[in-house]
Amino acid sequence: MRNIRITSRFVLNKFKVFKLIARIFNKMTTSLDPFKYSIENPLIVISGCTGTGKSDLGVAIAKQFNGEIINADSMQIYKGLDISSNKMTKEEMEGIPHHLLGFLEPTNSSYNVQNFREDALEILNKLWAEQKLPVIVGGTAYYIESVIFDNNLIVTGDRGKGETIREEILKEFPTVDTLYQELQRVDPETASELHRNNKHRVLRALEIYRTTGKTRSEHQKEQQKEAPEGYDHFFTRLRFKNTFLINLDMEKDVLNERLNKRVDKMMERGLLKEVTDFYDEV
Repeated sequence: MRNIRITSRFVLNKFKVFKLIARIFNKMTTSLDPFKYSIENPLIVISGCTGTGKSDLGVAIAKQFNGEIINADSMQIYKGLDISSNKMTKEEMEGIPHHLLGFLEPTNSSYNVQNFREDALEILNKLWAEQKLPVIVGGTAYYIESVIFDNNLIVTGDRGKGETIREEILKEFPTVDTLYQELQRVDPETASELHRNNKHRVLRALEIYRTTGKTRSEHQKEQQKEAPEGYDHFFTRLRFKNTFLINLDMEKDVLNERLNKRVDKMMERGLLKEVTDFYDEV
């Protein structure tokens, strides 16, 4: 895997990124089609914090290299709240297909990272078969990691079984506080890493314990022991060797200015009305 961290005080120079990708794919041109050069399963991953320009860069790369976008934002997978979750508009997508974007009902509480991995891997294989370059874009790290790393995700059975177990847990512990207290009891190490209001991840940790009989922290320790002696655990778990990870960063003052402008734009687009309408519907 090639990993690059891009820090910018100004507008990101997309053409420099194109050239870098082209060099990595063994062709000194920005019109590269990686599939013409026998590159097996090429994959671009764009990560970074909110406001750094991940979505725009993803579209630009997809347009340049015959690609399609796979959304890896845990909020943007749900329908509605397009302004609040800052989904790209059709105009901003510029005709590039976006997968796993706004496809779940907001009331769906059973979809988890394991489901995301299964869906994303299916799309990856489909795009490679069509000789399209997949571009994963998002700020939800554990979603991205579940796809690009092998054996780092704790498997808890099929979707039906997982939904049943989660329903049982929620019946026993119906509030955020009781859920978190149960996690503190069975897996205090994981509980110390999670905020009590992060209901989704707290529930996932309890699901792991109920399904496998081991805590999430125990599974993680076992996974860390799997790396061969002398090897970096991070790289030995890579699922696809031709993965290019772009991590976008930005100077704090520049990022704050961008975020302030984004919020102003969201307000102009009708953020408050969207939220109140959503509240009334749900």
